[in-house]
Amino acid sequence: MASKPVLENSVLCAVFCPDTGALLQIRDKARGFDHLNPRKKPAPLRLERKGRMHRAFKEFAWQAAEDALVFTWNLSGADLRADIRLLEDGLSFTSRLTGPKAGLYRAVEYPILDGLTSCGDESYLAHAYATGVLFQNPASILPAKGGLRFCPYPESFSGASMQLMAYYHQDRAGLYLAAHDGQAHQKWLNAYALRGRLSISHMHGFEHLGSEEGIHQPYPFVIRLYDGEGWEAAADMYRRFALDQPWCGLGPLWQRKQEGDWLREDMGYCTFGINAGHDRSTWIHQYARDITVPGFHVLGPDWTNRPQTFGSGIPGGLRDWLPTRFHPATLTAIREEGHRFAPFEFDFLVALNQSDQEALRHNLQAFPQPTYSHDGYRFNMLCPCQDFTADFHKERDTQVQQESGCDAMYYDISVNNLIKICTREDHRHHPGGGRAITEGYQACYAQTADAMSQNAGRRIPLGTEMMCEVFLKELDFYQARAWGQPSSTLETWPFRKQMLSGQARMIPLFDHVYHDYGPVRMDGWGKLVAETGSLFYFNVAKVYLWGGLYELNHEYSPMEAIKGQENAGEEHYFHFEPQGYAYASDRANYLSQFARARVGLAKPYWAYGRLLAAPKADFPKVHYTWYHYNHDKGSPSYKAGGVYEESAVMSSLYESPDGDLALFLANCTNESHTFEPNTTALPRVPGNAAGRWIAFSGTDSPHIQDFRMDGGARQLMPFTLYMLEIKQKERGTLQ
Repeated sequence: MASKPVLENSVLCAVFCPDTGALLQIRDKARGFDHLNPRKKPAPLRLERKGRMHRAFKEFAWQAAEDALVFTWNLSGADLRADIRLLEDGLSFTSRLTGPKAGLYRAVEYPILDGLTSCGDESYLAHAYATGVLFQNPASILPAKGGLRFCPYPESFSGASMQLMAYYHQDRAGLYLAAHDGQAHQKWLNAYALRGRLSISHMHGFEHLGSEEGIHQPYPFVIRLYDGEGWEAAADMYRRFALDQPWCGLGPLWQRKQEGDWLREDMGYCTFGINAGHDRSTWIHQYARDITVPGFHVLGPDWTNRPQTFGSGIPGGLRDWLPTRFHPATLTAIREEGHRFAPFEFDFLVALNQSDQEALRHNLQAFPQPTYSHDGYRFNMLCPCQDFTADFHKERDTQVQQESGCDAMYYDISVNNLIKICTREDHRHHPGGGRAITEGYQACYAQTADAMSQNAGRRIPLGTEMMCEVFLKELDFYQARAWGQPSSTLETWPFRKQMLSGQARMIPLFDHVYHDYGPVRMDGWGKLVAETGSLFYFNVAKVYLWGGLYELNHEYSPMEAIKGQENAGEEHYFHFEPQGYAYASDRANYLSQFARARVGLAKPYWAYGRLLAAPKADFPKVHYTWYHYNHDKGSPSYKAGGVYEESAVMSSLYESPDGDLALFLANCTNESHTFEPNTTALPRVPGNAAGRWIAFSGTDSPHIQDFRMDGGARQLMPFTLYMLEIKQKERGTLQ
């Protein structure tokens, strides 16, 4: 037997400790880069037992096979076996805990990459937390506790929307790290720093608690080398795995277009939190006049028989939810303008001091303690695996749709906000649940959607707060707030300091993988008032150019004052302070150009296209002003503001289902800037390619001109959106 456990080929050399099995080195031989510089005694593994993480073991043994290693750690009454296989450009890890006392353990943290090499500000961690965050110099900014130390999947409010991380050193070398699991098992994708040294780990478990079968990881955790030129290359690698998984089984969006797909075809913008139980027709008509295209309104929760509020509580059983109390003037305005709406529901979240208390208590989900997340999950949630929950969900929502005539249904604090663990022993799933909890949600949503759609005689789309890949087949839209950074909070609150400094930035990681397969994203956390600052212009562009619908949000603050009048706090479900900020029609006109592009010439790309890596362009950085007041006044983000550095011009690149290519450029400043096409490389586009140059501005019709890549510079006018389109016949399609 070899003296040291080593896996090596012409590309990679991986070295493990012969005494403990800890991973000591991953060397990229082609690029001459060592990815690990671990502590003196790095932990090879950790196991969770009774709420604590343990790293001790009695004995360790290893043996080599062809292009593989087998490790065995002997614990007290249990054995952990790991199989490590050498890939062409990386490593694959699986593990299994067995033995008479294996049932005492709840999770296995393995593998652990301790002390990853740092190149300072040239090192980046791309993580699928929320739907994608990029951390610069993560070894210096990630906490040892909280943050991403325990980052659950699938859970995208306090965890990961995909099973993907990438750690890279700009233009030097990088590591792709991903769990290739198509069955939605409960896992964690962790990243944490201690004394300036970054560690990354994978953890799995909490599925069959107490089982004599132990803890089985039936999927590989994969580490692969790549060039480190950016996070997009790692996203493309993950996409090749992801598109073959069950959640992509319906095919790309363009293949399953349905008649009356109004959400993608017709909606140019959206609102969130307009009162459902009061007359808000003035604002709906004003938006319609200035933005000029239909909008989608997720109305606030104050429509229930016992009103849902953010202060006095939520409903319990069905009698608290029904009948509905939508204000007829608000619904009439929506219909008159050709808009669409969905009610806001707290979904599986229920009160235990209202009706049906005994039945609700019997069917509540029991979260683990500790939660192994930075979220405490202090909710009374119905377990989705219970027949009671599925029947309650279907009966309630079918009647809500029938009474209101709503076009869609929206669920808050729901499937993508929660860890997929229920420790109840009297429920239909194994204690722990894991994968079974996810499958319970999938079945519950499918049953409710079918019932509502059959009853309505048309398809009723479903949406949730946040999004995870495993629900691509069940969900049609989702609400997020992170692309409004730093003028927003919620899912990014653990990294507020890093977001303000720019060391953490949102990236369209989820959309890079799934935009042409996935749901519509609602984001921006916006207001049409001048007081929010100039960052408004960049955030509008970012949301649309990354494929979303810009959202005007009215959850925690009044709507814009029209003719000196704003909605009163005592009529709202959150008791906000008056602000008195006047409605700004010029901002509505700016938003309009993007909304009209979304339902017009940009539709093949923003609604159905594939989001590609944006080409590098030489535009100046500018300092945008921002001010944030749409939040709980007890938050440090309330009435916070400052300046934020970003590019003067936002850009993105798409390929349409027909293979056409479109480069979008949005000048987000009040000064002109120059676009040099001969310095911008587009995939498979020759330097003399011809296309169309389209300018959107104000509420006028788009201005279209012929264009050549070698035809000289173009001026980008202030606050104007442009689209450079290269038709497929001019080039080969992307692969």
